[in-house]
Amino acid sequence: MKTSGYIPLYKTIVLTMLRKAEVVLTRAQVMDFVLEAGYTDYMTLQEVIAELVSQALLREETEGGRTFLHLTKEGQETIDALQESLRADIIRQIDDYLTKNRLQMRNEASLRGDYTRRADGTYEVRCDAYENGRRLYGLIIEAPTEDAALGMIDAWKKQSGEIYADLVARLGSE
Repeated sequence: MKTSGYIPLYKTIVLTMLRKAEVVLTRAQVMDFVLEAGYTDYMTLQEVIAELVSQALLREETEGGRTFLHLTKEGQETIDALQESLRADIIRQIDDYLTKNRLQMRNEASLRGDYTRRADGTYEVRCDAYENGRRLYGLIIEAPTEDAALGMIDAWKKQSGEIYADLVARLGSE
Protein backbone atom coordinates (compact mmCIF):
# COMPACT_ATOMS: atom_id res chain seq x y z
CA MET A 1 0.00 0.00 0.00
CA LYS A 2 1.46 3.30 -1.13
CA THR A 3 1.04 6.55 0.75
CA SER A 4 1.37 10.32 0.43
CA GLY A 5 4.15 10.37 -2.20
CA TYR A 6 1.58 8.88 -4.57
CA ILE A 7 -1.17 11.42 -3.93
CA PRO A 8 -0.98 12.84 -7.50
CA LEU A 9 -1.58 9.30 -8.80
CA TYR A 10 -4.56 8.81 -6.48
CA LYS A 11 -6.01 12.15 -7.55
CA THR A 12 -5.67 11.14 -11.19
CA ILE A 13 -7.37 7.81 -10.48
CA VAL A 14 -10.32 9.50 -8.73
CA LEU A 15 -10.73 12.14 -11.44
CA THR A 16 -10.48 9.52 -14.20
CA MET A 17 -13.06 7.35 -12.53
CA LEU A 18 -15.52 10.23 -12.24
CA ARG A 19 -14.87 11.29 -15.83
CA LYS A 20 -15.46 7.78 -17.21
CA ALA A 21 -18.60 7.04 -15.18
CA GLU A 22 -21.91 7.37 -16.99
CA VAL A 23 -23.58 8.65 -13.82
CA VAL A 24 -22.57 10.65 -10.78
CA LEU A 25 -20.76 8.43 -8.28
CA THR A 26 -20.93 8.39 -4.53
CA ARG A 27 -17.92 8.84 -2.31
CA ALA A 28 -18.47 5.24 -1.14
CA GLN A 29 -18.32 3.89 -4.70
CA VAL A 30 -15.05 5.69 -5.43
CA MET A 31 -13.60 4.54 -2.12
CA ASP A 32 -14.75 0.98 -2.76
CA PHE A 33 -12.81 0.85 -6.03
CA VAL A 34 -9.61 2.50 -4.78
CA LEU A 35 -9.46 0.53 -1.52
CA GLU A 36 -10.46 -2.79 -3.10
CA ALA A 37 -7.74 -2.35 -5.75
CA GLY A 38 -5.25 -1.78 -2.92
CA TYR A 39 -3.91 1.54 -4.17
CA THR A 40 -3.94 3.22 -0.78
CA ASP A 41 -5.54 3.25 2.65
CA TYR A 42 -8.76 4.86 3.86
CA MET A 43 -7.17 7.91 5.54
CA THR A 44 -5.01 8.78 2.54
CA LEU A 45 -7.98 8.48 0.21
CA GLN A 46 -10.02 10.77 2.49
CA GLU A 47 -7.17 13.29 2.26
CA VAL A 48 -7.08 12.97 -1.54
CA ILE A 49 -10.82 13.62 -1.90
CA ALA A 50 -10.65 16.56 0.53
CA GLU A 51 -7.79 18.09 -1.49
CA LEU A 52 -9.68 17.63 -4.76
CA VAL A 53 -12.67 19.43 -3.22
CA SER A 54 -10.53 22.25 -1.80
CA GLN A 55 -8.85 22.65 -5.20
CA ALA A 56 -12.34 22.96 -6.77
CA LEU A 57 -11.72 19.91 -8.98
CA LEU A 58 -14.63 18.09 -7.29
CA ARG A 59 -17.86 19.23 -5.71
CA GLU A 60 -19.61 17.18 -3.03
CA GLU A 61 -23.38 16.93 -2.65
CA THR A 62 -24.84 15.10 0.35
CA GLU A 63 -28.31 13.65 0.05
CA GLY A 64 -30.03 10.87 1.94
CA GLY A 65 -26.91 9.88 3.85
CA ARG A 66 -24.84 9.54 0.67
CA THR A 67 -22.24 11.94 -0.65
CA PHE A 68 -22.15 12.33 -4.42
CA LEU A 69 -18.93 13.49 -6.09
CA HIS A 70 -19.29 15.82 -9.07
CA LEU A 71 -16.43 16.58 -11.40
CA THR A 72 -16.22 20.37 -11.86
CA LYS A 73 -15.27 22.11 -15.10
CA GLU A 74 -11.77 22.60 -13.66
CA GLY A 75 -11.66 18.91 -12.75
CA GLN A 76 -12.61 17.94 -16.30
CA GLU A 77 -9.91 20.18 -17.74
CA THR A 78 -7.35 18.77 -15.31
CA ILE A 79 -8.14 15.15 -16.12
CA ASP A 80 -8.13 15.90 -19.84
CA ALA A 81 -4.54 17.07 -19.42
CA LEU A 82 -3.47 14.23 -17.07
CA GLN A 83 -5.41 11.19 -18.26
CA GLU A 84 -2.69 10.01 -20.64
CA SER A 85 -0.30 9.81 -17.68
CA LEU A 86 -2.33 7.00 -16.12
CA ARG A 87 -1.10 3.47 -16.85
CA ALA A 88 -3.23 1.34 -19.16
CA ASP A 89 -3.71 -1.38 -16.53
CA ILE A 90 -5.19 1.15 -14.08
CA ILE A 91 -7.54 2.48 -16.74
CA ARG A 92 -8.58 -1.10 -17.51
CA GLN A 93 -9.30 -1.70 -13.80
CA ILE A 94 -11.44 1.45 -13.66
CA ASP A 95 -13.33 0.41 -16.81
CA ASP A 96 -13.89 -3.09 -15.44
CA TYR A 97 -15.20 -1.76 -12.12
CA LEU A 98 -17.54 0.71 -13.82
CA THR A 99 -18.86 -1.99 -16.17
CA LYS A 100 -19.33 -4.55 -13.40
CA ASN A 101 -21.18 -2.09 -11.13
CA ARG A 102 -23.05 -0.10 -13.81
CA LEU A 103 -26.57 -1.09 -12.74
CA GLN A 104 -26.01 -0.41 -9.03
CA MET A 105 -24.35 2.94 -9.78
CA ARG A 106 -27.15 3.96 -12.13
CA ASN A 107 -29.78 3.09 -9.51
CA GLU A 108 -27.99 5.01 -6.76
CA ALA A 109 -27.56 8.06 -8.97
CA SER A 110 -31.02 8.07 -10.52
CA LEU A 111 -33.30 7.36 -7.55
CA ARG A 112 -32.76 9.56 -4.54
CA GLY A 113 -34.70 9.95 -1.35
CA ASP A 114 -34.20 12.03 1.74
CA TYR A 115 -36.23 13.32 4.67
CA THR A 116 -36.15 16.14 7.18
CA ARG A 117 -37.89 16.52 10.51
CA ARG A 118 -40.32 19.42 10.72
CA ALA A 119 -40.89 21.59 13.79
CA ASP A 120 -44.22 19.85 14.46
CA GLY A 121 -42.49 16.45 14.71
CA THR A 122 -43.62 15.11 11.33
CA TYR A 123 -41.21 14.33 8.51
CA GLU A 124 -41.01 15.76 5.02
CA VAL A 125 -39.96 13.05 2.57
CA ARG A 126 -38.48 14.03 -0.78
CA CYS A 127 -38.20 11.43 -3.53
CA ASP A 128 -36.60 12.31 -6.87
CA ALA A 129 -35.77 10.54 -10.11
CA TYR A 130 -32.85 11.73 -12.23
CA GLU A 131 -31.65 10.89 -15.71
CA ASN A 132 -28.37 12.14 -17.15
CA GLY A 133 -27.95 14.39 -14.12
CA ARG A 134 -31.30 16.11 -14.73
CA ARG A 135 -34.27 15.82 -12.37
CA LEU A 136 -37.15 14.14 -14.22
CA TYR A 137 -39.75 14.20 -11.49
CA GLY A 138 -40.17 14.02 -7.76
CA LEU A 139 -42.55 13.91 -4.87
CA ILE A 140 -42.69 15.61 -1.50
CA ILE A 141 -44.81 13.72 1.02
CA GLU A 142 -45.44 14.08 4.74
CA ALA A 143 -44.72 11.12 7.00
CA PRO A 144 -45.87 10.86 10.63
CA THR A 145 -42.74 9.10 11.91
CA GLU A 146 -39.11 8.59 10.99
CA ASP A 147 -39.77 4.88 10.36
CA ALA A 148 -42.57 5.79 7.96
CA ALA A 149 -40.26 8.26 6.17
CA LEU A 150 -37.59 5.58 5.77
CA GLY A 151 -40.23 3.13 4.52
CA MET A 152 -41.41 5.61 1.91
CA ILE A 153 -37.87 6.14 0.64
CA ASP A 154 -37.32 2.39 0.46
CA ALA A 155 -40.60 1.89 -1.42
CA TRP A 156 -39.66 4.73 -3.78
CA LYS A 157 -36.41 3.03 -4.72
CA LYS A 158 -38.21 -0.26 -5.38
CA GLN A 159 -41.36 1.05 -7.09
CA SER A 160 -40.55 4.41 -8.70
CA GLY A 161 -41.23 3.10 -12.21
CA GLU A 162 -44.72 1.94 -11.28
CA ILE A 163 -45.38 5.17 -9.37
CA TYR A 164 -44.34 7.21 -12.39
CA ALA A 165 -46.47 5.18 -14.80
CA ASP A 166 -49.49 5.48 -12.50
CA LEU A 167 -49.06 9.24 -12.12
CA VAL A 168 -48.72 9.78 -15.86
CA ALA A 169 -51.77 7.61 -16.55
CA ARG A 170 -53.86 9.42 -13.91
CA LEU A 171 -52.70 12.91 -14.79
CA GLY A 172 -52.91 12.33 -18.52
CA SER A 173 -56.53 11.13 -18.57
CA GLU A 174 -59.60 13.24 -17.91
